[in-house]
Amino acid sequence: MYKNLKQRKISENSLIESEKRYRQLFENSPVALWEEDFSELYEYFSELEQKGVGDLRDYLEKNPDEIHVCAQKVNVLDVNKATLVMNDAKTKKELLGDIDKTFTEQSINVFKEGVLAVSEGKNYFRSEAHIKTLSGGLKYVDIIYYIEQICNTKIFVSMTDITDKKKAEKELEKYQQYLEKMVDERTKELEEKNRELKQFNKLFVDREFRIHELKERVKQLEKGE
Repeated sequence: MYKNLKQRKISENSLIESEKRYRQLFENSPVALWEEDFSELYEYFSELEQKGVGDLRDYLEKNPDEIHVCAQKVNVLDVNKATLVMNDAKTKKELLGDIDKTFTEQSINVFKEGVLAVSEGKNYFRSEAHIKTLSGGLKYVDIIYYIEQICNTKIFVSMTDITDKKKAEKELEKYQQYLEKMVDERTKELEEKNRELKQFNKLFVDREFRIHELKERVKQLEKGE
């Protein structure tokens, strides 16, 4: 019995140390991390199924307000330091609880796709989304949902700020469009010059041909023909 108690104590200490290391990694990760509870959302899925909803995607498409109901059933359990910085939050309390504090019209659609991925039993979902910080700023993020295999009611979400990357891509796109416009205008200009040159050549050939005809006629007149 003593041996069993000792072994249990060792296991408990090992578990505590493991949880401590996990929390340190979570808290100090340079990537913004969210720990979210989807248990109420799973219960909601079951309720819908009992009501005869067989196709959740079709149901949400026909009832768009229901995705906000889904959001209210997700509870934010924890966030790390990087998440506070990304969202201009001073304390965790500002982000815990309701998940939709940073949603935009675009990100609610991304959330819908994430919810559908979870409902389909997937353990991974990735997309890009706009978020609204607590100070009102807009950021573009790469978002990934990780679903635990053992307890799939708990979802870990990572967000990476790609705002600068998107701005650079947008500037590059504008520059490419500018170059394409310049090339198009230059091409049209060259085509116009080419048409003018062809017309000039035609006039020149016609003129030379007409001069030749006149010379031949003069020769004929001189010969008395």
